[in-house]
Amino acid sequence: MLRLAKRIAAKGLVVTFSSTSAIGAKLVESSGVSVGGDGVPLGGGRIRFEFLEDGFDGSDLDELMRHLGTAGPAAFAELLARQEAAGRPVACVVGNPFIPWAVDVAAAAGIPSAVLRAPCSRSYYHRVHGLVEFPPEDDLDARLTLPGLPAMSVADVPSFLLPSNPYMSLTEAIQQQIRTIDKATWAYTMHADT
Repeated sequence: MLRLAKRIAAKGLVVTFSSTSAIGAKLVESSGVSVGGDGVPLGGGRIRFEFLEDGFDGSDLDELMRHLGTAGPAAFAELLARQEAAGRPVACVVGNPFIPWAVDVAAAAGIPSAVLRAPCSRSYYHRVHGLVEFPPEDDLDARLTLPGLPAMSVADVPSFLLPSNPYMSLTEAIQQQIRTIDKATWAYTMHADT
């Protein structure tokens, strides 16, 4: 997300990069970036840093995802309101697959939004909508066919969709984004060279 923010800013826009308070503290500590203010010049634009006041200080991923699901929307709405009050109204929100609620918050504030999707989003879409049956994880000879794609083996299925996935909270976040993608103004599929 930071790489994308830098690329957009370099095109002449002011980008406000936001994340959790814990990530923000690590960014500030490791790079010395300042929070708020006019930001850092980058190409023809600037990149600013503002972090959610979410109050999370743990390190467990599942706990973080649960916390963000409950505290994140209100903290993000408050961050958007702070920007508006400071004379920097947000023109567009760009969210990633792990914060599906960002689109809802943007829509409630009347702000257009874009979502980033992984290249394997078609697999998630078909799984979420029950359009295809995924083969058992231990059946290495089974094949899965999705429209427009060659047949895939279990080894080709995104690991977040397999029962052995230890990060089910991330899987649920991605699936929630698929369920609510129609609320976004734009959807962009990420590629390795982005």
